[in-house]
Amino acid sequence: MVALCAAPPASAAGLTCDWTGAGGDGLWSNAANWANCADAAPGDADLLRFGADAVPTATTNDLDGVSFAGVEFGVGGYSVSGAQLRTEGLVVHGPTTLQVNVLLPVAAGETVHDIAAPLTVPIPWSIEFDQELATVATLQLSGGATLDARLTGSGEQLRIVGDGVLEARGLFYPGALDLAGAARVRCGGVECGGPAGEVTITDAAGLEFTADTEFARAVVVGPGSGYSLDAAGHAVDLQAPVQLAGPAAVRGGADATPLLFSGGVAIDDHELTIHGAAAVPLFAQLSSFLDGSLRVGSDGIPGSILIEEEQLNHNGRTIASGTGSAIIADDAFALGPNPAPGGTLVEEGATLGTNSVITIAEDIELVGASAVATLASGASLTLTHAEFSGGVAIQTRAAASSFVVQDLTGLDDSTVTLSSAGADAPIIFDEDGSSAYTGTTVALSGAVQLNRDLAIPGDFRIVDAAVTTAKTAPDDLHDQIADTSAVTLEGDAGLLVINDNERIGSLAGPTGRVHIVDVDSGLTIAGSATTVYDGDLLGDGQLYHEGSGTLQLGGTWTQSAVDSRLAVEAGTVIANGWMPFTETTVFGTLGGTGTLGAIIIDGGTISPGTSPGCLASEGSVSGSGTFVIEIGGPDPCSASDRLAALSQDLGDVQWSVSLTGGFQPAVGDEFVVLTTTGGGDPLPTTQTTANGTTFDVVWDGNDVILRVVSVPGQDAPVTPPTGGGGTGSGVLASSGSDSGWLFGSALAAASVIAAGALLALRSRRRA
Repeated sequence: MVALCAAPPASAAGLTCDWTGAGGDGLWSNAANWANCADAAPGDADLLRFGADAVPTATTNDLDGVSFAGVEFGVGGYSVSGAQLRTEGLVVHGPTTLQVNVLLPVAAGETVHDIAAPLTVPIPWSIEFDQELATVATLQLSGGATLDARLTGSGEQLRIVGDGVLEARGLFYPGALDLAGAARVRCGGVECGGPAGEVTITDAAGLEFTADTEFARAVVVGPGSGYSLDAAGHAVDLQAPVQLAGPAAVRGGADATPLLFSGGVAIDDHELTIHGAAAVPLFAQLSSFLDGSLRVGSDGIPGSILIEEEQLNHNGRTIASGTGSAIIADDAFALGPNPAPGGTLVEEGATLGTNSVITIAEDIELVGASAVATLASGASLTLTHAEFSGGVAIQTRAAASSFVVQDLTGLDDSTVTLSSAGADAPIIFDEDGSSAYTGTTVALSGAVQLNRDLAIPGDFRIVDAAVTTAKTAPDDLHDQIADTSAVTLEGDAGLLVINDNERIGSLAGPTGRVHIVDVDSGLTIAGSATTVYDGDLLGDGQLYHEGSGTLQLGGTWTQSAVDSRLAVEAGTVIANGWMPFTETTVFGTLGGTGTLGAIIIDGGTISPGTSPGCLASEGSVSGSGTFVIEIGGPDPCSASDRLAALSQDLGDVQWSVSLTGGFQPAVGDEFVVLTTTGGGDPLPTTQTTANGTTFDVVWDGNDVILRVVSVPGQDAPVTPPTGGGGTGSGVLASSGSDSGWLFGSALAAASVIAAGALLALRSRRRA
C-alpha cells in the first residue's frame, strides 16, 4: 500500500530536479523519476530540468497546484499532459509538446522565457500570463524556433523578441504587444483576438495575417526592415490607428481584397512603403508631416493604394514606383491639400488613376514611362499640372470615362502615349491649358480630342485612334497640331478629323484616314520632307501642299468628297490614288498615276506619272503653266507620260519634253500625251525641243500629239500643215484620230509631182 502512494513533493527549498524517468510511469509525482530532488517529487519553487537519456519522455504533471521556479526542456522529444503547468520560467531547447494549460506568472520586473526550439501547445490548451502591475513578460524566440500556442491571461506588456515565429492560435493577451528583433507573430481571423493593447513593431519583427481578419489593436511600427504588417494577400481590416515611429514597410492584400487602414494611418515625418494592395477607406485619415512620404511599390515589387476621400492632413510626398504599382485617388484632395512642397511622384511604369470624378490640383511628376489613367466606367480625371521625363502614358482604361489634360510639361524629348478605351472614353486636351513638351505624341487607340492650340506640340503618330480637332472660325488657321509636326498614320483604324484649318509639317503613313470635314476645313502640308501617305482622304474640305517637299498620295478620296479640293501651292504632289471628285489647283508640281477631278494649272507644273506614267482627270484640264512630258519609248504609261481628261483648255500652257532611258525617236514619230473624251479648244501652233529633237504640239480635236519634226543628224524638219492633226512618218501614237493630213487650198492647187512626193511619205505613228 505504501509503495502505491505518490511520494510527497519536495519542500520549497529551491531544488533543481532532473528528470530520469527511472520510475517508468512518467508521473511527476513519482520520486523515482527524479534525481537531485531530495528523494521526493518536485515542489513549489523548484527548477525542473528534462535532459538527455531519460525514458520515458512522455510525462504527466500530476502535481496539481504546484508552482515551479522554472521548467527546462534541454533536448527534444518531451511531451507533458495532465494538470496545469505553473512556472515562473520556461526554457525549451528541443522540440516539445505541452498538452496542458501553461500559466506563466510574473511577480516583478521582467521575466524572460527562452524558446529556442519548436514548442507546441495545441488547442484547447493555451499559454496564460499572470502578471503583476508594471511587469513585463518576454518570449525570447531564437534559432528560428516556432511557438505554436494560444496566448491569453492578464498583463500590461508582453514582449516577443528574437528570430523565431509565434503561431498564435489565439492572440487574446489583453496588454500591449512589443515585437522586436526578427520575431514574427502570425494569426488570422478570430485568432487575432479583439480590442486590446497596442502592438509596437520594430526592427525586422512583424505581424503576419494568415486569413481574412478584422484587427482591432492599434499599431505603432518602425523603424523596421521587412514587413512590419503583412496581410499576405488576405483581406485585413486594421480597424484601429496605425502610426509610424520610423520608416517601415507593409504588405497588403489582393486588388479585390486590399489591406484596409480603417483606423487611419499617421506617417508623421517618416516613410511608409506599401507592397500589395492597400486602401484608406471612407472616414479614415491619412496624415503626414511635410517631411513624411508614402511610397507605393519599390525594388521591383508592386504596390497600390486606394485613397477614397480627402486627406487634408497629408502634407508629405506620395510616390508610386514600378510597373504594376498604382495610386488610386478617388477624391480631389486625396493626395493632399497643397501642391507644394510634397507633390506626387509616379515613376518607373507606375500608375496614378481614379475611379471617381476628380480634378487633381497637386503637382504630379511622371518619370520613366509611367501612366495617369481613369480606371472605372463613369470616372473623369482632370490633370491640372504634370511634368514628365522618360515618357508618359495618358489613358482611359474603362468605357464611359474621360481624361482632361491641362498643363503637361516635358523635361526631355521623350514620348507622350495616348490610349483611350473607345469613342465614349476620350482623352481631351482642354482649351484651358498648354502642352509644353518637344517629344513625339503617339495616339494608340480610342478617341483623342484636341481643343487647344499646340495641343500636339511635336511630331504626331496616330495608330488606331480617332483624333479630332476642335471646330474653329472658318477663316482662321489654327495650331492645334504644331505647324512643324510630322503626322504619321500607322494603323488601319487610325483617323485624323480636321474640323478647323490646320497646318502641319508633313503627312505620311501606310494606312488610316484623314477626314477634312467640310468646305470651311483645311489641312495644309508645310514642310520640306518627302513622304508617302497611302491612307484615304474623305470629306469635302481642302488639302493644301505649300511646303517645298514632296507628298505622294496613294489612297482614295471619295466619301463625302464632291466639293473636295487639292491645292498644290508649292513643292510636289504625286497623286497615285483614286480621287475623282477632287478639284486640283496646281501652283507647284503635280504628278502621279492616279485619278483626280478637274485640274487647274495656275502657273504650276503638271507632270503625269512617276517617271513615266499616266495621270487621269474626271474633269477638265485647264490653265496656264508648264506641262512636262517624259518620253522613253512608244508605250504610254510604261514608257511615256500621258494625261487622260474629260476636256482641255491648255492654250496658255508651255510644253516641256525630256527623253529618258536613252530613247531617240525618229522624224515623224508621234506621241499622244493628252487624251480627252469631250474635246476642247484649239491649241496654238507651237514646238518644243528635247536633246536637240524638235516636236510639234498638235491638237487633233480629241488628243494632244507630240510629233517629231527634227532629229539631230536626220532629214530636214518636216513642216506640218496648220490646224488639226495629220499623218507623217512614225508609229501610231494613240487611239486618237488617225485621219490623213488635211491639205489647205494652196496645197490642193500644187503640181501632181509635189502631191505625189508628199503622199510618198508613209504615215507612221508610235503607239
